[in-house]
Amino acid sequence: MPENMAADEPPSATEILTEADRADLVEALLWQRSAYPFIATKPSIELQAFATTLSVSMARLPISTTAIVRHSAVALAANLIRRRGDIELYESSLRRELGSPDPWRGATISGSLFIGYFGATKSLLDAVSIALTAAHSLPLMPKEQDFAKGKFWNALRQVGSPAVTELEPLRPFTTEIIRWRDAAVHRTTPLVVVDANMQKIGFKPPDQIGRNEVQIIMSADPDADFSIFGTQFPKWIDPMTKPNEWRQNLDTIARIGAEAVVRMALAAKREA
Repeated sequence: MPENMAADEPPSATEILTEADRADLVEALLWQRSAYPFIATKPSIELQAFATTLSVSMARLPISTTAIVRHSAVALAANLIRRRGDIELYESSLRRELGSPDPWRGATISGSLFIGYFGATKSLLDAVSIALTAAHSLPLMPKEQDFAKGKFWNALRQVGSPAVTELEPLRPFTTEIIRWRDAAVHRTTPLVVVDANMQKIGFKPPDQIGRNEVQIIMSADPDADFSIFGTQFPKWIDPMTKPNEWRQNLDTIARIGAEAVVRMALAAKREA
C-alpha cells in the first residue's frame, strides 16, 4: 500500500469534529468533486453505499481530519466517483441532444459528446486499475496501470487478487471500450447522422421536415467516417446502443474498484 504523507498525523487536541461529522465531511467531499450534484441522474445505490462505507471507515481512523481528507484512499474514491459521474453526465447530455427537435443539431452535437463519453468510460477503467494497483501495492509504473497492458493483468494474477475472477470475463469488454475511445479521441469523431428517406417524405428543406419523419443513427464501426459513402454503407445502430449495453459492465467494474478502495481503508484502520 502506498505511504500517506499525512497518515501518521495524530488527531489534534483541538479537534472539534465528531466521528459522524468527519464521515459526513468525507462523503460530502466525494460527491462535491463529481458531476452528480449538477445533473438530474442520481448515483446508483451501490455507489452511494460505497461512498458511505468508505467515509465511515476513514472517519474512524485515529488521525486528524486533515490527514483523513488527504489520505490516498479518499483520493482514489473521489476519482472513482468522479469518473462514474462523468459517464452519467455525457449520457444525460446525449439523451437530451438526441431528443432535440432539430435532428441535424442532435446528430452533430451527439457526435462531439460521444468523444467525451468514450473518453469517460476509459477514464473509469483507469480509475479502477489505479485503485487496484494501490490496494495490492503492485510494482507497476503509472503507464502500466492500465487494462490495456499485459503487465497489469499479470501483476493482479501474481498477487492473487480476488478481482481477477470477475475481471477476466470482462476483458473483451474493456478492449471494446479502448477501441472506441482510441478511435474517437485519436482518429475520427463517431459517425452520427440523420437518416431521412427523401423519396418518402419529399425533397423539402430541413426546417420543414418533422422530427418524426427522420431518425438519428450511428455507425457500428468506430473508425467509420464520411469517406466510406463512396464505396459502401456501414452497419447502423441506435446512438444509445453502446451506453445502454455497457451500463451493467461499467457498474460491475466500478464496484470492483470500490471494493479495492474499501479494503485499503479497512487495512489503514487495522494498521493504525
